[in-house]
Amino acid sequence: MVIYLNLDDSNYVTGHGTDDGDVKIDIDKEHEFFKTDIHAWQYVDGELIFDEERNKKITQEREIEEQKISKEERNEMAMLELANLVAELKGEL
Repeated sequence: MVIYLNLDDSNYVTGHGTDDGDVKIDIDKEHEFFKTDIHAWQYVDGELIFDEERNKKITQEREIEEQKISKEERNEMAMLELANLVAELKGEL
């Protein structure tokens, strides 16, 4: 299948599509590119190269973000629970 890759300044993939991009490539629809994080792939000398170190870094960054979101969600839930308790004590509920 033919796809178009969008690349950053270091030729790492930032996106892909079927009609427009920086580079046009012919790739098997079962290629590992479609089964992994596309941002860990670099376009070098006409080929897609998987960067294991970059993939690890991306995974770690996502895990950190998920933890932050989880903390924020927990804080939000705690504040809502506290607000309900205060409302109950005031007889508003």
